[in-house]
Amino acid sequence: MIIGEKLDLHTNPKRLVPNVYFQQAFTASRELLGSDGFVAVMKRAEVILPGMGRYLDEKNWPPADTELVVPARHYSALFQAIEEVGGGRAQMVAIGIRTAQMGFEGLGVTMKATLSVLKKLPGFRWRAETVLKAMADDLMNVFPGDREKQAIRVQTDEQKRAILFIDRTGDACHGRNGARAPVCHVYRGGIIGAVKMATGKVPSVKESACMAVGDNACVFEIGFEAEEKDEA
Repeated sequence: MIIGEKLDLHTNPKRLVPNVYFQQAFTASRELLGSDGFVAVMKRAEVILPGMGRYLDEKNWPPADTELVVPARHYSALFQAIEEVGGGRAQMVAIGIRTAQMGFEGLGVTMKATLSVLKKLPGFRWRAETVLKAMADDLMNVFPGDREKQAIRVQTDEQKRAILFIDRTGDACHGRNGARAPVCHVYRGGIIGAVKMATGKVPSVKESACMAVGDNACVFEIGFEAEEKDEA
């Protein structure tokens, strides 16, 4: 597996993420954690990064557009707070899956029809790889300069029998260092949700490398075989 050299995006204080990513993350978090849980998370987020407490008021949430306004560290601080308050990996993955669903709900009629057809075609590996490449392409479209740096890419590892989703931006764990294990559970959930929406099957996904640990990229391994049968 060739990850490539480490980019400076993970620690760049000027790194921004699209408003819609932040807005969806807040919406999914409050929905799944409940009001009390969300308040507890935001109080912890304020300790992690002073100023985060203002997001307790929905009026301060960014609009659901692709403008690059929100600092990436704000984005990762939310996930770090959920992790530290005790949401657990399963809860964080569920939040990621929900954000993926929100993304698909916002698609146009034509794209939804395309995904509906894709779900019915044979070959889980091919369908999963197709949607992951589209996901990587969409991510690089909203970040000026990321495409030239090949900050995100998809490749296959026949030995591991997995599709590798390699992200050298580190946005989901922006500014975090010294972690003992990968921390991008919400991102992993987003990949699970995207593949499931496009294939009708739940993929096996693990994060094998993480920039918060000190790796050059956050690497997600998506197994060639799904974990369950087609949806009814």
